[in-house]
This record gives sequence, C-alpha cells and structure tokens, in this order.
Amino acid sequence: MKVAIFGGTGDMGRGLALRLAKEHDVVIGSREAARGESVAGELLLRASSFYGEGMKGTIGGASNEAAAEGCDVAVFAVPAEALVPFVEACRRFRWGGQVVLSPVARFTRKGGTFVYEPYEYLGRPISAAELVLERLKGMVEVVSGMHCVPASRLEDLKCKLGFDVPLAGERGPALKVSALLGCIEGLRPLYAGPLCLSSTLEALTPFLLNVSERNKLKAPGIRIVGEA
Repeated sequence: MKVAIFGGTGDMGRGLALRLAKEHDVVIGSREAARGESVAGELLLRASSFYGEGMKGTIGGASNEAAAEGCDVAVFAVPAEALVPFVEACRRFRWGGQVVLSPVARFTRKGGTFVYEPYEYLGRPISAAELVLERLKGMVEVVSGMHCVPASRLEDLKCKLGFDVPLAGERGPALKVSALLGCIEGLRPLYAGPLCLSSTLEALTPFLLNVSERNKLKAPGIRIVGEA
C-alpha cells in the first residue's frame, strides 16, 4: 500500500513511517513539499540502516495535497489542537475514497488528572475521528485507532512491541487498516465495531496516562486477553 502520513514530525507519525516502510511506500505530507522531503530523507536513512536488504518500501516527501491524492491510506497524526484547521484545509484536496486512520485524542488536565475532551460539532460532543468524517464526508472513509500504542516505543526500532490496537469504523475500511498495521511486528489490530465507538478508544489515551503516572509505569499500552 501507499501510505500518506500527516504530522510526520511527531513521535507517532515518525514511528509509523519507520515501521511501515519495511513493507510499504510511505509519503510524509507537509504544507511545504521541501519540509516533507527533508523529514522523509532523515527517516529513510534510519529505516534503511536498520532494515537493510529486508526493507521493501521507501519513504518520500510531498506537499499535503500531493500526498493525499496519491495514497491508499492516510494517517492524520496531527496534534489535537491542530486537527480542526488541518481538516478544513483537507477539504480542498482531491480525495478519492481513501481510508483515513485517526489516532488523534484530545484531552486536558484537571486537578492532576488527565480527562478526555471531545470536540464540539453542531452543538454536540463528537470524537476526533467522527469530526474528520463529518467534514470530509463523501471524500474519505475514516477508521479510529492507534490510541493505545506508545509513540516513543513505536519510533524506537530496537524496541520490541507487544500491543493490541482496537479499531473502530466501517468493517471494510477497518480491515484495510488492520492489514496495514498487522505488518508491524508486535502489533495486533482488533476490530471493535463502528465509528460511534471512537470516543471510547480516544479516551484510552488519557486513561493510560493516568495509570502510568499513578503507578510509575513507562509507556504503557494494552493487551486484551480472552479465549477464542
């Protein structure tokens, strides 16, 4: 698959680019193509040095618009505070039904506790992934996921992962994202259900931060245990 990553300078975006490039072609989107190419060059050097001849994909850079138009899956790994203006800018792109993976989770800190904070759309609370779908309706499919994978561990290629990745969205697009993420060793994508569950998944990010802080755990994630 060809994967476009927006927000490629953050840990999540960089980590996904490095991990996915082993099997897939990755494009780092940026408002300025030169910036995307610069970040991509750095990540490509790291990935190729680590994987060597086992690397089947590549990492390149492009403008946001060019990256969006040429991809199969787009990852909106942008900061929560930048999501609204970013999505509005995306409305000008020529989308063609691509799948968008949204790992965005907005939260705040109140009295020493991290608290999930949904967005507001037409007077009602809404998750980040649902907001993306509302503003890009008819242009893309949206899947919510990657809220429980520590970005710092994802970016460290020497770190062995061992996390489950719940996904919410329509089954077809979710299975496409599942196939993509499933190529990352140590990640187990799990289909949770429709996009209305996105707020539950997004709330796991501040939940894990609270658990981490109160129990002195570094970079926690989740594993779901059960019998088949």
